[in-house]
Amino acid sequence: MYMCKMVVISGSSGCLRTYSMMRSMRRIQKLQAFYTTVRCLSTEWQQQYYKVDSLHEPVFADSKHLFRHVQKNLLYDNENLLAFNKPSGVPMRALPGETVPSMFDILEDLRECYDTPELEYMLGLSRNQSGIILLVKHALAKVKLRKSLQAQRSQGEINHEFICVCLGEPAFTPELEKVHYQRKEINGCKQSVVVPNFHKNMKKGTVSSFKVQAEVLATSPVESSPKVSLVGITSNGGKKECLEMYMAEHLSPILGDHVYSHRVVNLAGESLKNDTNAAIQGPQVIPAEIKNLLKIGRQGHQVPLHLHKCGLTINRFPHKKSEPFTIESPLPGFFVDTMAKLQLLPNDQDIEEFDQEEFTD
Repeated sequence: MYMCKMVVISGSSGCLRTYSMMRSMRRIQKLQAFYTTVRCLSTEWQQQYYKVDSLHEPVFADSKHLFRHVQKNLLYDNENLLAFNKPSGVPMRALPGETVPSMFDILEDLRECYDTPELEYMLGLSRNQSGIILLVKHALAKVKLRKSLQAQRSQGEINHEFICVCLGEPAFTPELEKVHYQRKEINGCKQSVVVPNFHKNMKKGTVSSFKVQAEVLATSPVESSPKVSLVGITSNGGKKECLEMYMAEHLSPILGDHVYSHRVVNLAGESLKNDTNAAIQGPQVIPAEIKNLLKIGRQGHQVPLHLHKCGLTINRFPHKKSEPFTIESPLPGFFVDTMAKLQLLPNDQDIEEFDQEEFTD
């Protein structure tokens, strides 16, 4: 059993001014004044750039360290819900035979910590994504939240907000896009593949879809080929590597994506689509200039995925007439560090605003 200290959530207490996603269901706004506690990579189990031997090696020594980290990253707590900031590289549930600490490994500890025996995960994230995960405290909250999320999806509301660093200068349409995709086995691994010519007569159950809208927030002045961009994304989902696939389709794979990035090749300074079946997984090809600035040398395969779920808006919960509310999540330390080193500064923000506050275990 681990000691648990309840905290009072405050919007600005102990926080540093960086960026915030301005709230909008139809349009992504520029990042401004995002209040976050920025943590540097100070302890051994946080040194993702230097201490991890492969993408799926545990970032944390054991579930005890993971629990302590997650408990300190509480984002929201009321009578119905809990929300935490999940670190990159931690799966919701480990694969058979893996010894990687997972979020399910600490579920019983969270139940005991918050005195909620029915506590259950409701909205998770892919292993390599970081950001907001949502839990329900009791069965009635689970039923009501499911209805709320289904209503949001059926009405075309996009309520998940992400931010990513990508290799490229993507061009997006200003309209909301509907993307159809399938899960296929490619080179022995299940991956998401875009269905470009979707029609209603396609076999039911094989094709899924999500709605997405994206905007380039900043482009790095660093000379590299391809360039590096900061992108804001709103979507009605982000599971099954949908956003990694989406960015690769726009010839701008996310930094730290060692799967879908190989669907893009850079020839003579131009990014081109690679044959999906020929895109074998492996360490992402990162421009030498970027690797030097990030000080990663030959350890490109250790770069964590720079895709963070920074906002979640919930409407009509717990009642149909309830006002919508938004849960926000601070950026990981490695993400802020990358932004600072690559000068990805929306709205000409001063780089001094990225002074990082040390995280101590």
